[in-house]
Amino acid sequence: MYRIEGIYYDDILTDSFVYKGDLLTEAWFYGENGYTEMSQYTYNDAGFIIKSVNFERFNNTMKLYSSDSLVWSASTITQYSKFSDANTILMDTPVISIDANKRIGLIRTKDTIRYPQFRQLYYTEYTFTGNNMTTNVSKYYRDYYIENHPSSFYDQVITFEYGNLINPLRMTLINNPLLSFREEKSLISVNNPTKLIQSFADKFNEHLANYNITSEALPNTQIMYKSTYKEINSDASWVMKFKIKTIIK
Repeated sequence: MYRIEGIYYDDILTDSFVYKGDLLTEAWFYGENGYTEMSQYTYNDAGFIIKSVNFERFNNTMKLYSSDSLVWSASTITQYSKFSDANTILMDTPVISIDANKRIGLIRTKDTIRYPQFRQLYYTEYTFTGNNMTTNVSKYYRDYYIENHPSSFYDQVITFEYGNLINPLRMTLINNPLLSFREEKSLISVNNPTKLIQSFADKFNEHLANYNITSEALPNTQIMYKSTYKEINSDASWVMKFKIKTIIK
């Protein structure tokens, strides 16, 4: 068994994980000046997240920021979020569609929702081929009823190809989709990514990025621990690396 205790980008620690038994119960997220956010997770008897309590650093003290409660059914997860200073449920409570393997299919809905001051389309859709997520599509559009108030939108499409190494973080993220939203999107897949193509457009600009990804395994294993992302036709690159502990059972 391989346990991810931290994630580094270009040798800088960005995420640190704490476990109780086999469950990841606490995650610390780091910025330029040390940790900036922390989440504590609670799970049901089947090992799936049902609550996240979230803190942010303010004046060098961790302050309660929000909490999320998740209700699981056979085909959906409903997320109820509440901020510490409002004591009210958020207007937009997302429903996450999942498949029989508990993998995310659709976040929110493809329907346009009408609110008192605007109408909005906002969703993210995951498509899997075999064990790996091959397409991630996000669409957002908000149109205000108020005269002269500009509308806003963005469209993003990310596609992946994969190799044969094993991603050791995958099951942790399947059991905790809130954490998966913060991590590299390919990490909910079984295998290592080898190629990433990302297109993004909003009212101000359009961008297309194409990356080759080279991954390395722990010695004498197929367990991925390091991935180097190199943008084609550019000098841009970065390295993601896991801090892994081997658990003998």
